[in-house]
Amino acid sequence: MVDVAANYRSILDCIDAAAVRSGRKAEEVKLLAAAKSQSVELVRAAVAAGVRLVGENYVQEAREKKQAIAAILEWHMIGHLQRNKVKMAVDLFDVIESLDSVALARELDKEGQKREKQIRAFIEVNLAGEESKSGIARAQAPALAAAVGEMGHLRVEGLMTVPPFREQLEEVRPYFRELR
Repeated sequence: MVDVAANYRSILDCIDAAAVRSGRKAEEVKLLAAAKSQSVELVRAAVAAGVRLVGENYVQEAREKKQAIAAILEWHMIGHLQRNKVKMAVDLFDVIESLDSVALARELDKEGQKREKQIRAFIEVNLAGEESKSGIARAQAPALAAAVGEMGHLRVEGLMTVPPFREQLEEVRPYFRELR
């Protein structure tokens, strides 16, 4: 069995070291644990180790895990969200990290209005133009942000990107710099 607690502590140590190197406080960094394809038992172990932010790619998996785990957690939708799943997603997730179109923004805003709830979101930007990944093109992101600015029940809290997989960390960093 995987020692989830030891892995979690190791990741926290890496965060601490990176924060020191960059002149930041480690407490300013939030760790989101991706639960995609992980069992309820492993997610429970992560929660027992101290995880409080959980990301899930699929609405159905999130529903099952959320029902099985009694802990108070902040749940993030980190996978592509289809408009036909917005109603369920708004009920399940605290943050939608995969806002990638004005049409999706309108659906989220509409559901937020029905529930008299502010929907928190990140705009997902596909900086590498990878067809296998969702996200709005860089050139279209400002227009999406402007459209959301006109909506009353949807609030953009940040940007998100999933860069191409690279073995060398230095090959990935430019994507995050560009996003910033």
